[in-house]
Amino acid sequence: MLNAQSRTFTTRNTANVLVLVSDGSEEIETVTVVDVLRRAGALVELSKVDKNLHLTENKLECTMSRGVKVVADSHFSLGHT
Repeated sequence: MLNAQSRTFTTRNTANVLVLVSDGSEEIETVTVVDVLRRAGALVELSKVDKNLHLTENKLECTMSRGVKVVADSHFSLGHT
């Protein structure tokens, strides 16, 4: 439901969304998707995918395609070592 005065949406159910990001991802695509989902009321977690996780000292910072730095909420792992 859209509240005309505050221009916010309210929903009965909240979606949980996992957005995967890695070094070299397109910043405008990542930020736009996360922004739109959050404005719609979704709980969004930005998760960093890194094939060299053991070498990165668990850094959540991603360097996007144009050098913009984005900090993820968590790491995404397939359980491989």
